[in-house]
Amino acid sequence: MSRRRPLRFLCIGGATVDRYYHLPAPAVIGCSNPARGIKSFGGVARNVAEVLVRLGAEARLASVVGEDRPGDDLDAAMRSCGVDTSLVSRRRGARTAEYIAAFHEGELFSAFADMEVLDTIDPPFIDNVLKSKEHIDGLFADCNLPVPVLVRLREHCGEKRLALAVNTVSTAKSKRLGGSLAGVDLLVTNHAEAQAIVGESEPETTVKEFLKLGAAAVVLSQGASGVQAGENGRLMRILMPGTTIRNVSGAGDALAAGTFLRRLEGAGLYDAVMFGMGCALAALKWPTARPQGFDRLEAERCMELIAASNPC
Repeated sequence: MSRRRPLRFLCIGGATVDRYYHLPAPAVIGCSNPARGIKSFGGVARNVAEVLVRLGAEARLASVVGEDRPGDDLDAAMRSCGVDTSLVSRRRGARTAEYIAAFHEGELFSAFADMEVLDTIDPPFIDNVLKSKEHIDGLFADCNLPVPVLVRLREHCGEKRLALAVNTVSTAKSKRLGGSLAGVDLLVTNHAEAQAIVGESEPETTVKEFLKLGAAAVVLSQGASGVQAGENGRLMRILMPGTTIRNVSGAGDALAAGTFLRRLEGAGLYDAVMFGMGCALAALKWPTARPQGFDRLEAERCMELIAASNPC
């Protein structure tokens, strides 16, 4: 009996060079603070692509970087972990996107994003990406993409009946989704980003509002409190067990990747979110957004810990 081929994903959006600074003591504003720095790579779409590959899927990244050394390093790192970068475009005269974040005890307290190059992703670029793609099972997009591009992707996925997952990225960029989520099979967001769109504070009400806007399924991360999710009028809450947090930056992206993958593998929303949360729990233990020691077995082991915290 032939083995089923791995699921194939196209991930479109942010790819960045990340610089993390971990402070041993609370920050004092207005003066120099001792810190330990780490260089890594990030961007929501880039992170999701790497996690998908580490889970056994195939992933192709479509993004833009500068014609510079950081762009070279980012491309090499992606290829080394198995992500197809043939759709990553180099922009002459532009700087590769950079994300700088500062943490104390694993929690983010300040971050800066230099991502002007991502605004050059336009509909013609996306049309070329969509024409050049091989057969894919799912498309993931993040809100680093400009509004016309997000609209184009929703339309394309609706026409082709292609599964589309979207991550809201940040409070500032979440508003790019607009007033309709028709064509979005899975929306992954967090509390602050969701509030920027629908203005609700209660998790259950927030999920209901997104479903009314047309999303087929919604996953709302509440950080250490867990996840509120919903589809077809059914709401569910899954608690996250306590854990040592080294960096929160990659957890939401791992949640999105794992949930989307399991949905396309045929799992119901509850089981898919449980697996996604297993991926997030594994990611929280790494000091960067790239969980290098992460694989499917580790995600499943972490999922068992989450199941133990959520008895039926």
